[in-house]
Amino acid sequence: MIAISEDPPEESRAFAERYDIHFSLLSDDDGKVARSYTGITSDAAALPGVTFIGADGRIAYRRLATAKDDRMMTPEILATADRVFGTSGPSARSESFAAIDRFQLRFDAGGGTTLTGQLAALHPLGHYLLLGPRVAADLHHVDLDGELVVRFPMWANLGAIELVGAGGYTPSRTWNAAGRVGLWFAWGPNWSIQLEGGVTFHDGSHDVVGTLGIGRLLKR
Repeated sequence: MIAISEDPPEESRAFAERYDIHFSLLSDDDGKVARSYTGITSDAAALPGVTFIGADGRIAYRRLATAKDDRMMTPEILATADRVFGTSGPSARSESFAAIDRFQLRFDAGGGTTLTGQLAALHPLGHYLLLGPRVAADLHHVDLDGELVVRFPMWANLGAIELVGAGGYTPSRTWNAAGRVGLWFAWGPNWSIQLEGGVTFHDGSHDVVGTLGIGRLLKR
């Protein structure tokens, strides 16, 4: 593995020493490598990205980033390399920067027996739990809830099966409770997609709803 940037060699050397990097950092001062493998912007800056090159010299996989904090993190790079090249090995440990470990702002919408929209702010308690407030609205109610998500990670923590329990107060002087099951997928380090289905109860009545949502992932 090598990293290539437009930084001069002395800056790359200092960067490697500062962060104890043990792989090669190469300088692409004329932008030739960037033009060949990732591309350049309209102002001639190299586009950040990750490129896997097979033993035959051909590009096996390429992914570009739109910003510095949108780059693939180590666990995702290793999992993608295993998938592309058919290899296997232990996953890398991540300290709060992998997608599954990030604070999540989620918006979900869908329908079933009623139309619904949900907004939740969820704090991760390790890989396996999320906890936070939720506001949900349908054609008849607005629910102010607390939500607990139990997760079962898969695909090197790039996805998870989720069991969701929620409950709280409905301003029409009723209490509500909800149970859902869903799938969560990381879409890069900054975004997620989730698909859920479940039941919400209000005063003896219930609604069955399926939702599709997107989440913004933020570093803690």
